[in-house]
Amino acid sequence: MKNSIKKYMGISIAVCIGCAIIMLSGCKNLTDNKSTPDKAAQSSDNVSKSSEKALTSFAFKKDSNSWLKNDIVGAIDQASGIVRITVPEYAYKYDDPSKTGNRKFKASFTVSPKAKLYKGTEEQKSGALEDLFIENKEYKVVAEDGSKKIYTVHIKIEYTASTVTDAEAIKKFYGSYSGKLHFDNNYYDICVVYNQEKLISYSQAMSASYTNMQWTKVSETEWTCKTYSKKDFERKTVKNTLTFKVGGDGKITCKLVVNAMGNAPSNDMGKGADYIWAPDDGKGFKAPSES
Repeated sequence: MKNSIKKYMGISIAVCIGCAIIMLSGCKNLTDNKSTPDKAAQSSDNVSKSSEKALTSFAFKKDSNSWLKNDIVGAIDQASGIVRITVPEYAYKYDDPSKTGNRKFKASFTVSPKAKLYKGTEEQKSGALEDLFIENKEYKVVAEDGSKKIYTVHIKIEYTASTVTDAEAIKKFYGSYSGKLHFDNNYYDICVVYNQEKLISYSQAMSASYTNMQWTKVSETEWTCKTYSKKDFERKTVKNTLTFKVGGDGKITCKLVVNAMGNAPSNDMGKGADYIWAPDDGKGFKAPSES
């Protein structure tokens, strides 16, 4: 009798355990079936989000900046992320002489579908993005999926130009001039590079690039060039004064006076081989910053 009871109890326990396993398995399947659609939907959302993040146009339009004579449109290099835009000097100046300072521009732009443009952490809107576009500006385009691309807007100011005759005459001074700068009882290696668009002064202490230049003809064989900061449209503060001379033998020399350093002078530097800056060229010159 006792053996029969034990036998039936063992069978009952086995049946109960089996039922419990089946029930737990069923609950797990229900849970899995319930969560699977959510996971699939989430995965589908990630796949469908756009990764496009291009700045496709950038301009100062006349309808947003009424004083402009026409739209000013930037050229975008997608590979480098650089936007080049040329602004005439007049566009910064107020017609009313009683107003001081420089005008700000409202920029119009387009980006990839579902992407957004930011300056820092602030989202920008086309036609409402307003700034004093003199120095270069950096923006980022953020795609729908959160990826981003940096763009730098390079502002080139078209200053009041010399006559064509003058522009042609000073082409002979294009080139590189190496020498020494005397400052604070010491001599420092320098190099001046002048081309069609800018003048760059390299040194170990600092290097600067200038696009705001004023040329004056002294004689048939001598010219002076004064440089100013980019935003000094009235040309009040001279940064450097350079004197270019053509010798009797046809050789060209350049003498630099750094007005911003107490009129520190260089020697008469002969025109030499073209110099192109590189961080590891052994000269120790600083990378040029835009002045």
